Amino acid sequence: MPVSPTYTTLRENLFAIGWAKQSVWDTPVAATNWWRFLDGTGANPQTNVMTDREGDTSPYKSFAMKTGELGKITIVERARPITMGCAFQALFGASSDTYVAATYNSTLAASCSAGATTIKLTADPGNVGTLSVVIDPTGTTPEVVLLDLATRTTPNYTVTIANAGVTQYAHNNSLVVQSKAQHTMKRGLTVYEPYTIEVQYGTSGTAPYRAEQYVNAVCTEIQLRHQKGQPLQLSHTWYSTSIRGKSSFSSVSYEGNGIPGTFGSPFVWEHAQNAWTLNGSSINGLMEAFTLSIKNSTDPNDLITDGLNPIYFTPELFDVDGQAQYLFTSWDNYYKTYFGNTTTPSATASDSYLLGTGAIQGIWTADGVNTLTVGLTNMAYTAAAKADPKVSAAKAMRQMVSFSALRTPAYTDPFSIVLTNTQNAAY
Repeated sequence: MPVSPTYTTLRENLFAIGWAKQSVWDTPVAATNWWRFLDGTGANPQTNVMTDREGDTSPYKSFAMKTGELGKITIVERARPITMGCAFQALFGASSDTYVAATYNSTLAASCSAGATTIKLTADPGNVGTLSVVIDPTGTTPEVVLLDLATRTTPNYTVTIANAGVTQYAHNNSLVVQSKAQHTMKRGLTVYEPYTIEVQYGTSGTAPYRAEQYVNAVCTEIQLRHQKGQPLQLSHTWYSTSIRGKSSFSSVSYEGNGIPGTFGSPFVWEHAQNAWTLNGSSINGLMEAFTLSIKNSTDPNDLITDGLNPIYFTPELFDVDGQAQYLFTSWDNYYKTYFGNTTTPSATASDSYLLGTGAIQGIWTADGVNTLTVGLTNMAYTAAAKADPKVSAAKAMRQMVSFSALRTPAYTDPFSIVLTNTQNAAY
C-alpha cells in the first residue's frame, strides 16, 4: 500500500501579533497586549537590494548587495476600547496621552450572583447621582453596571443598580471595581516612542514555528473607517528598525470578545447613534459613512546611514484628511465648499476664492465606561459632491464632503481623540 507523503506546513491563520512599549531604544521587550487581526494584516522585512554588472566578459549580472533593511507591519483590526489606543498614542508621539485616572477604585465586599440587584463595596462611592463602574475589568466575566448612589448604605456600602438593572454574571468577593479612566490624545511636535511588535507563527514546539520581534517599531499612519451597519475598523502601518528571532513565545491574551454589548467588544455602527455634529449642528440620523486618514509623513529609509538598518525614524509632517457621507437635507456644506464660508449665498452667486471651514465630531458609546470621541475642531472643506441623478432609481440623495484638518492661531490642535476605558495608566 503506498505511503502518503507528509508535509509539515503552517496555516495562514495560526498567527498571533502583539505589542509592548519599550522603555529605551534598541532593547526589545515581550509583548503584553495582542491584536485580534483581520485580513490585510502582515509583518515582513523590507529589503533594498542593488544588483550590477562588472566587466568580466559575461552577459550576466555579477554583483549584488543589500543597501538597507527594515520591518514593515500592517495591522487591520476592529476597534476595541483599550487596544485601539496603542496605535493612536504611537502615532501621536511621546507624551501625547493626557491621562486622567479612574476617580473610583474599590473591590467587592461580598460575592454576588447573576441577577443581583445590589452590590456591596469596600470603598465609599458617595451618595449623590449615579456612577458607571466595571466589575472585574481584567477577568473572564467583566461587566459594566450603573449604580444609583442615592441608595448607598453604610457600613459596607451596599448600592442598588440603577434603572432596575441586574448583574449579568456571578462575581466573587474581592474582585476589582473601578470607574472609567480618560485618555485625551493629540499630535505633539515631538519624537516617536519605540515599541516591540512580536509575531508568532505556528504552535510553539511544533515545527515549523517561529517567534520574531520587530524592534523599535513606530506607527506612521492610521485609517479609521465607520460604515453603516458595520463595526468600526482601524488599520495602521508601522516600521521597525530591525527584526530579531525570539527563542520562546510570549503568553497571548486578548481584549474582550466578539459579542456586541459585552465588555471589551468592538465599537459598532450603532454606538455612534445620535452623536454626530457638523459645524455645531446635529446630523443625527443622517450619517452613513465616515473615514479618516491620519499620517506622519515618515520616510523609513531616511536614516539608514553607515549600517544596514535605520538608526531612527523621524515624525515629519502631519496630515488628517477625511470624508463624510450623509443624507442630503441641506445645501450648507456644498455652499461652504464652492461659494465660501457662508450658508446663504445669493441666488446668482458664482465661484468664490473663499473656502469654508468648520468642525465635525462623532462619539461612540459602548457603555457607561467605554467611549470614543473623534473631533476635528477646525477643518477646511476640500470637496462636496451631490449624487448624480438617476432615471432608474428614486433613492434619497446623498452628499459626500471631503475635508482636511487645518491649524490656525485659534486652533493649534485641530484634531484629537478621547478614549474612556479601564486602561488605568497612560499609554
